[in-house]
Amino acid sequence: MAIFDRLKSKKETVKKNGKETLAVKTPAEKGKKAVKKTKKETAPQYSDATGSSVFQLVKPRVTEKANLLAQNGQYVFEITPRASKIEIKKAIERLYKVKVASVNVLKTPAKKVRVGRREGLKKTVRKAIVKLKKGEKIEILAV
Repeated sequence: MAIFDRLKSKKETVKKNGKETLAVKTPAEKGKKAVKKTKKETAPQYSDATGSSVFQLVKPRVTEKANLLAQNGQYVFEITPRASKIEIKKAIERLYKVKVASVNVLKTPAKKVRVGRREGLKKTVRKAIVKLKKGEKIEILAV
């Protein structure tokens, strides 16, 4: 059956360094052009010598209360569950290029929610309230 012959992979011999090797090409690979592989681009490094990472921050919290705090130089961020105050401070200073005066961390527990007859839980969120030194400011846009 000719239809099934097209789906079968074709075997070809390829010479590399004087040795013949068996190369198997599927019909999908047959029509593709050979792409020259280049060096992999490395992702930017977001950690410093101490191993602190900006990935300790999940996202800024944009709420009414957070906007009121921002007027006083305090900004609210969601953070990862294992982030420490020192790591958060270094991450904020590195990411936003500002000086941090203090960091307060709080954890809001999961809350029961109900939609019709179904019950569930809101997720537990860990937040950091970051107070900046006088004259420092972060521009946070609502997403």
